[in-house]
Amino acid sequence: MKYNYFGLRRKEEQEQEMMGGLECMIEEIAEEEKWQRANEDYENVFDQEDDEDDEEDDEQKQEQQYLLMDKKNDYLSYFQGWYKLNNNTKQEISSSIDASINIYCELQRIVINIKAIKKKLIHFKQQQQQQKEKDEPPRVFKFLMADHYKRLWRLE
Repeated sequence: MKYNYFGLRRKEEQEQEMMGGLECMIEEIAEEEKWQRANEDYENVFDQEDDEDDEEDDEQKQEQQYLLMDKKNDYLSYFQGWYKLNNNTKQEISSSIDASINIYCELQRIVINIKAIKKKLIHFKQQQQQQKEKDEPPRVFKFLMADHYKRLWRLE
């Protein structure tokens, strides 16, 4: 790293560092969009059975798109202000942004896993209920058997 007489980095190097950070943020946003598309594909597998939730899913997708656009605008505003700050503050801000992005991605993965587990659990409970109904004799048959046993008790 080259410094001028006062020990400050040259503007060209600062601009290159700024652009490198911006490229990293753009890559992270692209990765987040990729995760979002993967989540949609993953949810579509389960949504083939659930046609009732389509309206709610559309609303959630729109909300996610709005949140993603807000996040992109926030990142751009961070970088516009970031360029004006000194080097130490830039590093602190970039590390905190990276940490918050990592936490957000982990939370997204956890939410996805929870949704998948919830859908599997609902599906499993439905299968158990269907199996229980198949194994259980019809109610009319139960009533007739109970009536038959009552008569047998009376005869004895």
